[in-house]
Amino acid sequence: MSPASTSTARRRPPDEPAAGQASLMVATGAEGLAPMRDGLAARLASEGWDAREAHRVLLAATEALANAIEHGSQPGDPVVVGFSADARRARVVVLDRGAGPGVPRGTTLPPPEAPRGRGLVLMGAFADEMSVERPGGTLVRLAFHRREEMSGAAMAPPR
Repeated sequence: MSPASTSTARRRPPDEPAAGQASLMVATGAEGLAPMRDGLAARLASEGWDAREAHRVLLAATEALANAIEHGSQPGDPVVVGFSADARRARVVVLDRGAGPGVPRGTTLPPPEAPRGRGLVLMGAFADEMSVERPGGTLVRLAFHRREEMSGAAMAPPR
């Protein structure tokens, strides 16, 4: 699916990226995961993120989109995914229109035998910043700070 237009002719959902940032409108279903992952992976690679650092961004972003598809949308409902990345930071925003289940507040993993309940914990573990809001749907914001050395000089840790 091609990136959605970010023209001012339409009203953008909260935190949808502005011009110059990537935005995808994906239909519900697993087929929406690959375009998002591919686009985000390409953007991270173009900014010099190594595989280890990119992996944590991709894992958390994929989980956020999978949750929106599975829990926050009816079949055929669009899910908006926005992302941006530069050499130091990456941001991912996932917005669905569905009611979905209530957002759990816990940060502990469920028992090993539980088949579900790890998504938000994983996103929170991999992202440096995470928020989940319910503005008439579910809005997940993830932010990542690159931790590896860049251009031979160590980067300062995020504050």
